[in-house]
Amino acid sequence: MERFFQRLKFLIEDTSDFIKECAPSEFHPFINTCVLDSLLAAFHTAYIVFPNIAELLHRNDFFREVISLLNQKMYIEARILCVSELNHEKSDLFGNVKDYFPLIDKLVWPKSSPNDCEIIRKLNCFGNVFILGDPSDPPLILIHRHVPNVPSIALPPHFDDVEKKRIFASFFLLIGKDKHMTMCFQSSESTWHLYDNDPKKPSFQPFDPDDFKNYMICLVGYVNITQLEEYKGIPETGEGAGLSNQHVCPSQHFYQQQSVADVEMEDLSYSVSIPETGEGVGPRLFNQSRQDVYPNFSNQSQLVEDVEMLSCSSSDSD
Repeated sequence: MERFFQRLKFLIEDTSDFIKECAPSEFHPFINTCVLDSLLAAFHTAYIVFPNIAELLHRNDFFREVISLLNQKMYIEARILCVSELNHEKSDLFGNVKDYFPLIDKLVWPKSSPNDCEIIRKLNCFGNVFILGDPSDPPLILIHRHVPNVPSIALPPHFDDVEKKRIFASFFLLIGKDKHMTMCFQSSESTWHLYDNDPKKPSFQPFDPDDFKNYMICLVGYVNITQLEEYKGIPETGEGAGLSNQHVCPSQHFYQQQSVADVEMEDLSYSVSIPETGEGVGPRLFNQSRQDVYPNFSNQSQLVEDVEMLSCSSSDSD
């Protein structure tokens, strides 16, 4: 599994800025872009690491264009493309994850049924569930918490779908704090990194999973890591057998991404209990002997005001 993570090193170690909030201009009038930026950073890092996610994004015309712009470090153009697609004519993007549901919906198959298997039925208790790609074997599942500031059932770092012998592992989380959205992702089998669009801060910093308790989780991305078995024979050139004849090799195309958005601060603070690993139902993305690399929401110390809906803006990060 580590060879998939190696692709992220180029992104994390690059000294140039990744997607950053910038001053408004005639060409780029947008402010408060942290939600959209965090969402695009999440998709781009997943694209870089996982070939099945790369295929998912490249099969959609809109996301294929977004990824192309991000690969070329055309972050402002990628942001403009997303806002234009939403067609809401807003320059202040202060808002929440729900504002970007129309973009996420582009990856949902028209005949997708969220209740077609046991694991999807289980996920529905956590919030809004997006089944991205082929619903019979989706490469990516997103969970968006729609009830803010309410403790939830423990959200484990991975789901074992015993019924279909596959594993969905959490790879990225959009997390909010002080009305500012950021994104954390697993950067190796034992480490996490935090992305932040604040121009006063590094684009990427090491992140301690114990610090999850200080944030409110708004969106979680679960990758179907069992599908990666089908990519073992694919060399870095992108040639070889894959899930389709149009396999895309992210390591040939990727680079840092820059995006725009504002997010709803929804409280998904709860204790995480790590479920049984199951009986050999596929590869393990995580180092199963290292429980400390898992998100830990126990003993939540963050005080959250009684607010029905909190939103995020990049300008409120101080």
